[in-house]
Amino acid sequence: DEHGDQQARSQSALEPAHAPKHTPAAHQDRKAAMLLENWQQHMRSGHGTKVATQYHFAYARHLAPFNQGNITMLEVGANQGDSLFAWAAWFENAFSIFGLRYGVKDSHMGKCHHKYCHKVRIIDGDQSNSDDLRRLTAAAFGPHWTPPPALDAAAWADGGFDVIIDDGSHVPRHILFTFKHLFPHVRPGGIYIIEDNGFSYTDQPTKVYGYAVGDGGIGRPPPGNAIEKF
Repeated sequence: DEHGDQQARSQSALEPAHAPKHTPAAHQDRKAAMLLENWQQHMRSGHGTKVATQYHFAYARHLAPFNQGNITMLEVGANQGDSLFAWAAWFENAFSIFGLRYGVKDSHMGKCHHKYCHKVRIIDGDQSNSDDLRRLTAAAFGPHWTPPPALDAAAWADGGFDVIIDDGSHVPRHILFTFKHLFPHVRPGGIYIIEDNGFSYTDQPTKVYGYAVGDGGIGRPPPGNAIEKF
């Protein structure tokens, strides 16, 4: 009726023109802000690079389905452990958070200060060494567990990673080698993330973490360019 229409118009006029909307995008922005805060709280260093590259937006989106799950996660490139401690706090219901550490002494490791620290397990190894990668998966799931060929196999309940993040050497040939060995261990519905692929486009000799790179470039074949392989 006329009175109702007038009341609706009056109410509309009182609402701010830029009232916040509970849209999926706004929800993702809030999750990204929470993840950024998590990194700043638990990582002594390294989060600056992730922020500069806007990783918190990508991670908040792609890891959202796993946020409250009883997951098993692996990060290649544990360094001093800060990122593992941050992920353990973010995935508060996780079963285990594994990290592959290379060339970092125990005395250089960071300290975990929250109630989820017991979920973190650090394994020493080289991501470009197949024996070390087998030792990693054996430590996670036992020496006799192997990924079943069928996606609906019951054996997936006994092993496999829900989330793998390769933040290791960033060397393209190492990225491909690690993917070849570890991707079969991703559970159905899981996710495999590779950070810092820029060295696939390095076409001049340089070094990253002491490793020589430079045989990449736009359109160059693998292993110098890992992107071309994918």
